[in-house]
Amino acid sequence: MDEKTILSEIARIRELLQKSGRTFSDALLKTEEELGELISAHFGLQSYKKNTPEDLQEEVVDVLQCAISLYILVNEKYPFDLLEVLKAKNDKWESKYTEVK
Repeated sequence: MDEKTILSEIARIRELLQKSGRTFSDALLKTEEELGELISAHFGLQSYKKNTPEDLQEEVVDVLQCAISLYILVNEKYPFDLLEVLKAKNDKWESKYTEVK
C-alpha cells in the first residue's frame, strides 16, 4: 500500500465531496446505506448466496469512503488532529486487551 497514493485518493474524496455538495446529514445517511450493503454482502457470502469476496471488498471500500467523507465534513467545521484522536482511540481499545500486572 503506497501512502502517497492513499493520500491522493483521500484528496479525491475531498474534491468529490465538494462537487457533490453533500452535507454531513447526507453523508451520514449514505454511510448507513453502505453499512447495510456491507452487512448484506457479509451475510450473503456466509450463506453461500450470490455474493462474492469482491462484493464484500467493494462494500468495505464504500464504507471507508463514507467514513473519510464524514471526517472531512466534521474537520471543516470542528478541526481536530485525526492522528492524535486515532491514537487515543487505539490506546483505549488496546487497553481492553492488556493485562494489568
